Amino acid sequence: MVTFESRSGRWLAVGLTASLAINVFLGGLFVGRWMSPSPVMADRGPPRGDRPVLAMLDRVAGALEPGDRVTFEAVMDKHRQRLTATGTEFREARRRTVELMSAEPFDRPKVERAMADLRERSQEFQRTLHTALIDAAAALPTEARHKIALAGRPRSERERSGGN
Repeated sequence: MVTFESRSGRWLAVGLTASLAINVFLGGLFVGRWMSPSPVMADRGPPRGDRPVLAMLDRVAGALEPGDRVTFEAVMDKHRQRLTATGTEFREARRRTVELMSAEPFDRPKVERAMADLRERSQEFQRTLHTALIDAAAALPTEARHKIALAGRPRSERERSGGN
């Protein structure tokens, strides 16, 4: 029997303590990596569920002066119902595509139809979003349009050009 009073016992205690410390450290790294946002999503502002477009629109609105922000949000409100509907249709089409891609047996014609539908839903959502942004830009002064253009760019580009 090894006791902690013996020389081998002390080394055993040191080894077990070091092993525990290393495991806690590595576990912390793993949990931190698992819980942190993906680098692809890290530049998209505050989390908004599965709707990064809403986060982008919030960032754009936040870059505007208070009066321009009211105008921007009023225009977006006119489009909000259609944006929400087309966004929901797009996410549903993406969910169906993912399900079919992982289904067994793999049914190529179904996946092709699902991807065609996904493309259509994506294009419709983009058309709706672009129309809303163009309507907002048309209602705003030049300086506000510049802020909209800058706020919609990736963070690295905004920082290079001196934006927020």
